[in-house]
Amino acid sequence: MFKYLHSFDTYKDFLTTRCAADEAKINEIFEQTADTFHTMGAKKLEMPREFVRILGFYSKADAITCDYFSDVEKRYLLLSDLYDFLRLKKML
Repeated sequence: MFKYLHSFDTYKDFLTTRCAADEAKINEIFEQTADTFHTMGAKKLEMPREFVRILGFYSKADAITCDYFSDVEKRYLLLSDLYDFLRLKKML
């Protein structure tokens, strides 16, 4: 389900050394993640509700949430937390 997140490990130094191509990739991974959460149905119950809630707001185009995630660093931080969670739970 989150196989595309395997590539996220490539960007572990994103906050200190990044370029426009890295930003574009983080934005792409974030959008894939939001789409995945939007379509995962009952599997959402396996995920922390904070991810489900915030990505639900994003998918519904909530103005405050979309404004918050207009910053690529905030997108990266959410992805980093999700990546760590999935690895700890052996879901990735």
